[in-house]
Amino acid sequence: DPTDDRAVARAAHWYLQANDKAHAQAMIEQLRHLHPQATELPALQERCVADVREMNELIDTVLEVFRGTDADGGEPMQDTDISALVQALTDDLLEQGQAVSFEGTSTVTLARPAALRRVVGNLISNALRYGERAEVSVTTSQAAVSIAVQDHGPGIAPAQLESVFQPFFRVESSRNRHTGGVGLGLYIARDLLQRQGARLGLSNPPQGGLRAEVSL
Repeated sequence: DPTDDRAVARAAHWYLQANDKAHAQAMIEQLRHLHPQATELPALQERCVADVREMNELIDTVLEVFRGTDADGGEPMQDTDISALVQALTDDLLEQGQAVSFEGTSTVTLARPAALRRVVGNLISNALRYGERAEVSVTTSQAAVSIAVQDHGPGIAPAQLESVFQPFFRVESSRNRHTGGVGLGLYIARDLLQRQGARLGLSNPPQGGLRAEVSL
């Protein structure tokens, strides 16, 4: 599949970058010994070590995705109070001073709670990063239980609403890894949901912002 080939090529690119950073770390260490009085070297070395640690975490995530590892750890489906699960996430963020709100009533359905918690946490994190605040709600209909995360950011171009679920796709190419991620979060989120028969979609509501909705 050409799409998979491109994704693997990007993974290889990130891997090579990681090796380059490890080499840079070794060079910084050598310079530190050669010039012990240079005051800027410790800070530079610290940044380099942080970059290497981040790249190692990225490589682990990439390997998890492309090895086809069961990312939910084989977690069984079980009766889950969806509202309680989501509210626990928002309550934790509120205690940290984050701009999050929650609305919903007790709703129990079959789900994989750990995987669902990971997905909703990712969606809320995206809303806070790009949309200033996150308004989270749980609603029930005859067809499904829905978890919606609404933000107040710029939204996403309609032509890219599906593209963002491709691995390594980022809406804004000028964002670096420290501000925009590496483009795996939504890909993994959708995969985790599909494993439990659920869906994830994005839309630009009339009032603005971006709305992410999980249907269980």
